[in-house]
Amino acid sequence: MSKYPPTGESWIFDIGPAQILHQYNCDKSMHYQILSGEFAGLEETVAIEVIKAGGGYLVSWQEANKTTVVHWEDFGQGVFKSFVTLPDLNFVHFTGKMWREA
Repeated sequence: MSKYPPTGESWIFDIGPAQILHQYNCDKSMHYQILSGEFAGLEETVAIEVIKAGGGYLVSWQEANKTTVVHWEDFGQGVFKSFVTLPDLNFVHFTGKMWREA
């Protein structure tokens, strides 16, 4: 796989009810911080798996509380889709915009 585009960068993902900062130091881990919404202030570093998929990337991780997340990210268009299984097994999904942090 070619270099994962955001490696070494920080991006903001807007899921509607919250904005989340993703900081990518390498293509194997990501630190996220929830900037707004009900869980503002929550942050964690997670191991990620990245796969090139069509015009974007599939990125998956599991959080300490067992939340499982799969993103499809298109850095060229600045859009993503997020599919999340919560610890109580409820399934939610979001579509939103993302941009590089200034």
